Amino acid sequence: MAFAPVAWMVGALLALMMFLIAPINVVLGSYETRIIPAALVGRVSSAIDFGIGSIRRFGPLAAGFLASLFSSATAIVIVAGVLAAIAASMHLADGLRVLDQPIEEVTAGQRGGPAATYASISAR
Repeated sequence: MAFAPVAWMVGALLALMMFLIAPINVVLGSYETRIIPAALVGRVSSAIDFGIGSIRRFGPLAAGFLASLFSSATAIVIVAGVLAAIAASMHLADGLRVLDQPIEEVTAGQRGGPAATYASISAR
């Protein structure tokens, strides 16, 4: 617990993380809405929400399991390591390179607009 010597500081750090994730959700959500064809937006959003909702319940269970096996400080370090690995993998993910370009550039070269772009991205 190097960054948070007392328990309320862990909560404060988690609150800060949740506060900083909101702009990322807005960017990804608006990009998703612009690039996915209108006929598929509902299906894709439902699939994403289902996937997130399905795995969301495992976080507290895993944290409690780790805290019962080890100390709470060790559990926090393990969870922090998992989150760091996920963050590092996001920097290496080829599928996210499309977010480096403005959406107009991504869709301009495609016949069929966003629908064709979505098809070409999902085919990779």
